[in-house]
Amino acid sequence: VVLVMMTASEAASAKSWTKKSAQRWVAQSEWRNGFTKANLYRGTDMVEFATQYHKQRSRWDKAFAWLATHDVKTIAAGKYVIDGDHCFANVQDAVLQPAGEQKIESHKKYIDLQWSVTAKERFGIVRPQDATVEKPYVVDNMFWKASKINYVDSTPQMFFLFFPDNYHQPCVLPSANADKNVRKVCIKIEYDE
Repeated sequence: VVLVMMTASEAASAKSWTKKSAQRWVAQSEWRNGFTKANLYRGTDMVEFATQYHKQRSRWDKAFAWLATHDVKTIAAGKYVIDGDHCFANVQDAVLQPAGEQKIESHKKYIDLQWSVTAKERFGIVRPQDATVEKPYVVDNMFWKASKINYVDSTPQMFFLFFPDNYHQPCVLPSANADKNVRKVCIKIEYDE
C-alpha cells in the first residue's frame, strides 16, 4: 500500500470546483494577498479563477501582491516583470474610443487582469458562440466580430479577469461626455491548461 500525502494547496488544485464552491472561495478573499483597492467583477468565471489560482498559486499571489504594493496611478507607464515571462504588468495611459473603433480580442497563452484605476472604462464581453474570427491568432491575440455584445462599465473599485474563452473589448468610451483618458493596468498571467 502506498500512501500519498498532498499539501492543502495541492488538494485544492486537484479539487473539482463547482460554481457554488468557487463563489464561496472567492468571497473568503484568500487570493487577495493584500490587494484591497478593487473588487472582482461579479460576472467573472469563478470556477475558472479558482481552478487557475490553485494550479499556479504563487504566480497569482505575486500578481496580487504587486497590485497591493504599487501605486499604479503614479508609477511610470510601461512593462513591469512580476514573475519572468509567466506574469507581468503593463501599465498604460489609454485613450478610450467609441465601441465601433475598438477590437474584440481573446488570448490563449495569458489571462488578462484588467483594472482601470483613474476613470470609468466600458468593457464589451462576448460569448464564443456569438463571435466569428476577424483576424487569426497572432502572438497572443485573436480578433473577433460579434453578433451580440454585453457592455459593462468598470470603475476604479472593480477589476476584470479574462480567461481564454472570455472574448473582450477593452478601452470603450462609456459615454460621449466621459473622460477619454484612463490610467489602467493589464496584468498578464500565464494560463495553465
